[in-house]
Amino acid sequence: MPQRPSFESLFRLSPNAYVLLDPELVIIDANAAYLALTGRSLEAIRGRRLHEAFAVDPQRPEATHVRELLDSLERAISRKSVDPLPVIRYSIALEGARAHEHQDRYWSATHTPILDEHGEVIAILQHTMDITELQSATTGSLRESGLGQQPVQQLEGAVLWRARTLQDEGNRMRMLFAQAPGFIC
Repeated sequence: MPQRPSFESLFRLSPNAYVLLDPELVIIDANAAYLALTGRSLEAIRGRRLHEAFAVDPQRPEATHVRELLDSLERAISRKSVDPLPVIRYSIALEGARAHEHQDRYWSATHTPILDEHGEVIAILQHTMDITELQSATTGSLRESGLGQQPVQQLEGAVLWRARTLQDEGNRMRMLFAQAPGFIC
């Protein structure tokens, strides 16, 4: 059997953005894709709670939905199961000379609890995607179509519901796959 790469190398080299948190939501590690996506260095965020490493814009606290993020992480921990967050608006501070400036971003995140041999949560793996351009294109297209604000909000709600439904279907498929005989790959 050929030698398999270590999970550490898969984590490090993945083009997908991952951050690893302890059960208190302290950042343990992050891969290069996550650091590039968020514009941070590992030294700047390691050891900090996730929502403190990416603090709320004091000028516009409504632009960062911290409660949604924390609720999703709490569900993943308490249920000991994957919790998707299809769309969340989360404004983040720009690094460097413009660190006092914040930028509105839209994210999609999946929180996967990592369990020990006793079934207790020892870590949470967050997979993050920046969907700002998609969100902007969708909202911009709807507004340009002449629809008023209320229909745009209704359509955004419908898209969000569909995204959650698809995520639930994906979770069910993953569970079925995990329970299937070993010959499926």
